[in-house]
Amino acid sequence: AAVLNDLLFFAVDQRAIGVLNYAFVWLAVHQLGYAWRDGYMAGARQGLTWVIGGGLVLVGLITIGPYPVSMVSVPGQEISNTLPPKISMLALGIVQCGLLLSIEAPMRRWLSKATPWTAVVLVNSMIMTVFLWHLTASTLAIGGALLLNDIGLEVMPGSGTWWAIRPVWILVYLLALLPFALGFGRFERSAAGDRIHPPWRLVSGAILICAGLALLALDGVAGDGWLGLRLMVLLLPFAGAVLAGVNPFRK
Repeated sequence: AAVLNDLLFFAVDQRAIGVLNYAFVWLAVHQLGYAWRDGYMAGARQGLTWVIGGGLVLVGLITIGPYPVSMVSVPGQEISNTLPPKISMLALGIVQCGLLLSIEAPMRRWLSKATPWTAVVLVNSMIMTVFLWHLTASTLAIGGALLLNDIGLEVMPGSGTWWAIRPVWILVYLLALLPFALGFGRFERSAAGDRIHPPWRLVSGAILICAGLALLALDGVAGDGWLGLRLMVLLLPFAGAVLAGVNPFRK
């Protein structure tokens, strides 16, 4: 379905139909996790097969096909691999899953130790917070560098010096992200005794949340409404959260 969707997107110039790949591509990658959990994906040999196969497809799509090299959207780029998602993202997901499969056995042995497993549990307890706020933290870090006479920003990308200071930048990003993780991470943990709501409320709330976030991702927050905002679109995720019974402030 994702391949057919891309064909229509490029060959027939049916750009609007491309939004269906939000379901076809991301749900396909999502289902890989279930396939692994059910035992359909296991072992280094199968993992390496996925890496090679997915990698060849990805390279072919980039070099022969119309897909850009960057897997994330870049300003001024006519075609984006992510808006809407293309089969190039599916190929990349297969490569990444294959890499994880190929190192699953040694990683399991390493994570059987208390220290690394504790770190994994700690990070996973706030993983959505990290995902939602990492770009804000990086923007603040870059803004700070600009205020300090472009420190660290004048190095040629890809040069030896550029690679040498990557650990420093990662540390700066982590420090910028830390306040957000500490401040908002608590909202990821459900309160004891939370009431379970009926399925129709959960599903309806999830639809409103996803629709609102998708519309914001496509066209941003600016509009003709009060304060120059798209208020109706902005309210959709909050309405969905209320409908689903989400209350992060409950103790």
